Amino acid sequence: MVKSSHFNKCKKGDGVFQGNVIKTMTSPRRLRCFESCTADDTCKSLNVCPSGQRAGHSDCQLMDDRMSKFCYGLSPDPEQDCFHAEKHIQCRNGATVRADGSCRCALCYKGETCQENARDCKEAREVLSPDSGYSLSSGHDCTVRPTTATHPFTVRCPFGSSNETSVFMRVQADNGWSGIEWKSQKWNAYKTGMGTHGSLNFFIGLENLHYFLSQAQFRLNLFTSYYPLAGELAPPPTVNSYKNFSIANETSRYALSYVLYTNTQQESTPETEGFKAANVSHPFCTEDNDCGTCAKDKGPGWYYVFANGSCVGNNPFGKPGQWPYEGKGLLTFNNYEFFIERIGDFF
Repeated sequence: MVKSSHFNKCKKGDGVFQGNVIKTMTSPRRLRCFESCTADDTCKSLNVCPSGQRAGHSDCQLMDDRMSKFCYGLSPDPEQDCFHAEKHIQCRNGATVRADGSCRCALCYKGETCQENARDCKEAREVLSPDSGYSLSSGHDCTVRPTTATHPFTVRCPFGSSNETSVFMRVQADNGWSGIEWKSQKWNAYKTGMGTHGSLNFFIGLENLHYFLSQAQFRLNLFTSYYPLAGELAPPPTVNSYKNFSIANETSRYALSYVLYTNTQQESTPETEGFKAANVSHPFCTEDNDCGTCAKDKGPGWYYVFANGSCVGNNPFGKPGQWPYEGKGLLTFNNYEFFIERIGDFF
């Protein structure tokens, strides 16, 4: 691969930069020094001086760092024959250039030239520069690219005090309509995703979710709010958590598994748990790629489990589910949101 770089050069005699030298070389042509720095991605700058040992040659120092402010603070050059040069950085993806020539990345990007996407919302927060100007007191849409993903895609980052990533949301209207006819969707729609973040009804898709969950250990936190019972105030939302939540690839029909289920309410049934049981891997089902007849009988795609002669599983894509509440009756869900929380480092 042929590489090319542009360099910014300080005036001859201004001095040299006392940086971290990674290579020294002597060459009859100064151009060779610049070519060597261009070929080495770790080289950020260089000093060039007339060789004290070989007439007509140049001594070069290649460094893996650069000045905090270009051409200011150089060490004196007694002979006034040396100069310092720095590899020009071309900032990408909406980044801005600081006074020292470094890139100030836009939200959800990282790298020296902001050439990479963050891998999840937690990393997007961690790599954001203090001088970015972004407020993380509220949510933002983020374009992420998990470690093994073939392409970047958009998720919702709630930020605030949260390091989670929102991958699915459904806000249920009083008439049961949520803006997407989930029931009519086929396998490919669930695979690729549907809806938009702005509409508050979206799903990033099983394929993207598989990539996302394959890069680290994650916990799924299912946030649910409810319509109030007659004569009652709406109860507080509940959070159901699934530790070490993972999804296989399409060949395995995006089979889901987790190791531990907990919830913020004391009452729990297989229906309210949603995924039936821990330590059991079971596939995603749609009418055109069914598990028995569950999707055909129940409607939208989901991780149905056939048990005791019926298809078990509260389906957030289906009609509003219900939850027993303090012996007073069944609450009806009106809002689901799936938050993925990374536990520890990336693999």
